[in-house]
Amino acid sequence: MLKPVPGIISLHHFDSGTSPESRRRSIVTADVNVMEYLKPTDIQSLPKHRGREASTFYPRLVEAFLNSGEAAMQVDVARIGRKPETVRSALAKAIKSGGFQEKVKVSLLGGEVILLLR
Repeated sequence: MLKPVPGIISLHHFDSGTSPESRRRSIVTADVNVMEYLKPTDIQSLPKHRGREASTFYPRLVEAFLNSGEAAMQVDVARIGRKPETVRSALAKAIKSGGFQEKVKVSLLGGEVILLLR
């Protein structure tokens, strides 16, 4: 036990076993039956594809822009519900993966995402 030093306030934290740290420690101790955290599942019931699929929204947006015949169009970022940089990045990826680099470019101008014909 440490002896108090005069003039220094000492704050001690007494863990009653209910803090998040002590609960985490109790989970990783050796006496835990880890089989309680596992449950059997039928492999046939699992989906064939796991994980995220590529969105078709942004490639469709690029195609709609090309079909519109307009030289430039602003993308309604607020309606999409993403940040302007996220939309710009997703459109740039859609343009590259769709092979539209020679026809379309995307710009971020003052918080507005613009699709432009080259």
